[in-house]
Amino acid sequence: MFAALHRHIQLQLAEERHAHELFVAATDGKWEVAKWYFDEMTRIFEATIRKGLEAGELKGDDAGNAARCVMVALIPFVHPRLMEERISKDGDLKSELEAQTHFVLRALAKVPG
Repeated sequence: MFAALHRHIQLQLAEERHAHELFVAATDGKWEVAKWYFDEMTRIFEATIRKGLEAGELKGDDAGNAARCVMVALIPFVHPRLMEERISKDGDLKSELEAQTHFVLRALAKVPG
């Protein structure tokens, strides 16, 4: 899910530059737009985490808190403005995203005890 979201934003940045610029302009100085976007993403993560908790696949007891932590961990990879800056600095975003995804999944993993 994280990689798909990241790829979507990269694609928008590369192929739909006008749409990307509109989103960046809307979020610059418009905290309510950015807040709505991140709240929506957090709700999606929360629902996914809750399903994993209910299925016994993930550890924890607070899907909302876990989703907020996941969102904070992934902001550099899903925020259009931050991605634009990181791409221009020639960062290895794919490797960094894979490492961050691994970190998040290990944090949520139900480790056999």
